[in-house]
Amino acid sequence: WLKTSTLSCSQPDKRQLLLLGRFCPMTASNPSGGAAADVGNTDIGMYPAGRRTGLMSSLSDRLATQEEASLIVALRRELAKDLAAAPQFPELIGDIRLLRTLRAMDHDVGNAAKAFRRHLLIRRHYNIDEKRQQLAREWGGRLWELSGADLPNGNIICRYIPETIIFSVGKSGDPVSLSCWGKSRPAEMIREVSDWDQRFLEYFIYQFEAKAMLLDEASRAQNRLVHFLCVFDLHNWNFMGNSDRIWARFCTETTGPVGETYHDFNRYFFAIRVTHMAKLAYKMMKPYFPKKVTDKVFIFGDDFANDDELHCALDKNAISALSAGCLSASTCRREGRATIRPRGSFELRVEVPHGSALRWSFGTECSEWHGCSLGASTDIIFSLSRCSARVGDAEHSTYVHGWGPQLVEGHRVQGSIDQFDGNQDSSCMVMLRWSNGNSWITSRALHYRVEVTRPIVDLPIEVVPTKRSSSGACTMILLATLACSVAAALGRVALHDPSVANTPVPVQPAPSALASLHVNQDG
Repeated sequence: WLKTSTLSCSQPDKRQLLLLGRFCPMTASNPSGGAAADVGNTDIGMYPAGRRTGLMSSLSDRLATQEEASLIVALRRELAKDLAAAPQFPELIGDIRLLRTLRAMDHDVGNAAKAFRRHLLIRRHYNIDEKRQQLAREWGGRLWELSGADLPNGNIICRYIPETIIFSVGKSGDPVSLSCWGKSRPAEMIREVSDWDQRFLEYFIYQFEAKAMLLDEASRAQNRLVHFLCVFDLHNWNFMGNSDRIWARFCTETTGPVGETYHDFNRYFFAIRVTHMAKLAYKMMKPYFPKKVTDKVFIFGDDFANDDELHCALDKNAISALSAGCLSASTCRREGRATIRPRGSFELRVEVPHGSALRWSFGTECSEWHGCSLGASTDIIFSLSRCSARVGDAEHSTYVHGWGPQLVEGHRVQGSIDQFDGNQDSSCMVMLRWSNGNSWITSRALHYRVEVTRPIVDLPIEVVPTKRSSSGACTMILLATLACSVAAALGRVALHDPSVANTPVPVQPAPSALASLHVNQDG
């Protein structure tokens, strides 16, 4: 299972071999995903970088080049004591996380070491390791299904600041998040929710830890450096109704310093439904911002659904959902790995609403062999059936038409049902089952990906007429704040020495900063 899979590699260059950290996948028996190893040395599972050379930017999804692999070794040497004392979580001490930190710090090993130590300081200050363990126990292997309401205090926070952690999946396999700034009501949350600051901070930390685990897991599965694509919907946004002075100060002094230590998590920021005047203002200010800032920010008006740039990153279904004003995720994904013992099986249950599209792809290989040849068959029995949501009800399932048990060649298998015919009143539970019943001595290593794309109902969006003088100016302030915040984060290299402070040092962005955007070192 240490081998990398070509099944989920989105790039045609199959030489993009994974620079593995301590690859120890999360399972029920190993919720932490950690492994005891000598963190002072390079990873024992490190693969050569092949002919990939040069230093990649934070926009790149390529894994480490030869030069970057050498820098990772140097960074490990610099952080030897820190890594030895840190929790052995793969998404924390693995090469993928160190690569993100290096690229965020423009490949400066000294600054990358300072940035990483600052994150460890933040973790100790807020007891983040315990929160991470809780996420692993409750959501290990199901992070693609995680919603904001599932996190601690999320059902309260999302009523005032609606956002979708996993709204969809980008064309390259990146998770897409959605924040509806026009529906945010931070002032009401401050007024109506007791201990709102502690509640939101806990929610915020859980969300970033979940993102860290998801990005690490997806990067290993897809053999590339996965990032978030962030969409901000500005429909009906205005400075007076959707911002608050206390809220902005809280994000500047409390959540901002925490989010800044999670490096290189986001690749692009898409702002949609931006007014014409605000777009002109941003165009005038754009030359004054660094190129690595403007390369990440894309501004779209009400006609964003027809823009080719957005179609390059998001699929048609996600864009339709944005046009319809949907907050719920348009695409849900399950992906992972499992070892199927001889005469054993692996079952995966997914919820499929009526009319949704169900797609799957998987591959198998021999993971253990006892006396058999290296060229042993990778065939496996696959079936698709409707079943109860309760575990153990497989005997009461009925096979989906045309997808009864069938022996398939396990190297690369794909299938789909474009429109699932289920119960119109409620979702149907579908079970995907892989059986290794034909093998007596050889286990199968299974890697799979399952996607459910919900049907989108096109709804007209009510456009509220606003005055140019106020709406355009306010949105211009918003975009200026976005670009200034990204520029400040990307340009911040000199970090505070964690040895001189026991609490995070606040960073001062623009006074009008909106708290629903948290920009880290790489933007």
